[in-house]
Order: sequence, then C-alpha cells, then structure tokens
Amino acid sequence: MDLKDIEMFLVLYSEKSITKAAEKLFVSQPALTKRIKKLEDFFRTNLIVRNYNGIAFTYEGEKLVSYCKEISTTYQNLLEEMKVSKEEFSGSLAIGAAAIYAHYKLPKLVHSYLDQFPKVSLDIKTDLTARIFRMLENNEIAIGILREGYAWEDEKILLSNEPLCIAYHEKIELSELLTKKYIQYKTDPHLQYQIDHWWNERFSDRPKIGISTSSVDTSIELVRAGLGWSILPSIALDNFDGYIQELTWLSGVPFTRATWLCYKKNSLNSRAVASFVQYVEETLQNEV
Repeated sequence: MDLKDIEMFLVLYSEKSITKAAEKLFVSQPALTKRIKKLEDFFRTNLIVRNYNGIAFTYEGEKLVSYCKEISTTYQNLLEEMKVSKEEFSGSLAIGAAAIYAHYKLPKLVHSYLDQFPKVSLDIKTDLTARIFRMLENNEIAIGILREGYAWEDEKILLSNEPLCIAYHEKIELSELLTKKYIQYKTDPHLQYQIDHWWNERFSDRPKIGISTSSVDTSIELVRAGLGWSILPSIALDNFDGYIQELTWLSGVPFTRATWLCYKKNSLNSRAVASFVQYVEETLQNEV
C-alpha cells in the first residue's frame, strides 16, 4: 500500500461511489475496481460492499479509512515542514553547462529548482563541453552538464538523449542532399566525427558546404531563409517550422546525442549540490 492507494481509498470513502471516485481520480472504473481488489487481497478481507446507493464500507474498511486519514495528515504535515526547511535553506551552487543545453533547457530546470529553494544562489557558467569538463575536474564548478563525448568517471545522471536531425525549409529526400547547399554547424570534435561518419555511410562525395557557422541559432535561421540544409540536434528545433527528419544509422539505430549531469560523489556533502541532484532525479522520474 502506498500514498496513491491512500488517496484513492479516501476519495472512495468521500464519494461512496466507484463511478464518482473514478471520475475524481481520472481513472477508469475497471482500473479502480482492480486497485480495490488488490488492496482487499493484500489485507485478506473485504473492505467495501456494493448496495443500491453505491458502496458501503465494512468494519475493516472503516478501520483502514481511519488509518489512511492519519497517514495522510502526517504526510501533509511533513510536506509543510519540508517546505519551510527548503525556504529557510540558503547556499550557493556553481553549475557549468554546455552552451546549447544552457540556452534551450537549463532556464526551465533552474526556474523550478529555485521555486523550491528560493534562497539558493546560483553561479552558472556556459561554455564548450570540453571546458566545462575541465572546470568540473578542477573543482571550479560543483555540477557540470556535459554533452556526450567526454568520459566522466565519477557520478552522472542521464538528462536527455535527443535525436540528430536534417533541417530544411521544405521536405527533402536524403538523396537530394548532395545537390543542395550544406549549412555546416561547427560543433565539437566528437559530434563532428559522428556526423561525418553518418554521411560517409551513405555518400562517397563530400557535402556542398555553402555556409559554416558555430552558432546553432544562426544555422536555424539560415535554413529557415532557404539558404540550405543542416544537421542539428533536436534540442534546438522545438520552434523550427520547417522540415525535420530524425536520422538513423544504416543499422536502423537512431542517431542520438546524450546530455549528462555530472558531479563528484564527495560534493554531495554540500547541501546545495545534494538538493539540486535530488531535484533533478525527482524531475526525471516524474517525466517517465
């Protein structure tokens, strides 16, 4: 029995109707009935009986309701105490992030964290992943958000694994890429090697580079203007209104790139670091 079961049982007690309780809990009646049966199997007794008005609770059911109310109240009190603790907690935290992640994803992550820990002061550095990696090694930052390609041997959490995509202003076939201008997004050596490898799997000739730029935003705008096609990470393409095709290797495996949150295990002695790591882990679990 967990907190979801407790919430379910208290709603059921309040509504005295499986139909109304299912609506309030946003579940189907069969799913709710199955959960009730699972509880009854767990306690090895009947907890409810059906009648013409809906349902009634057995003696054992009433007893369980009493305990559920007590546990729910205790849990709510705990949440309030933890909220006060978070609001009173202050500290500083140095985070280094790969520039592309810092631009497209970090603001939302940080905003939600600071809602919970409003008195924590953040020092955010953005740079190439190679430099963020060195900062983390040299203890200049406590947390590093690194793009795939750097072997961090200490603690790490997978933040995302997004596809690499062809971006063009209109639909295009892969066979047409050789005849169109290529807008080369000059990225780090690891990703560039992978892009070259993907290309060489399919073509013997080199792409016709029309423009090179180190800015992913500039690449997107050049593509949007119809000046060529590009290979870009999907993390940057949420607001792109042109044609996007996710890439795969010849084996059929998706061509993706991972982003990792990295830190040293001993840095968890800092409450600021520990709170951020825990927050990220909980956020990722809620997204599943």
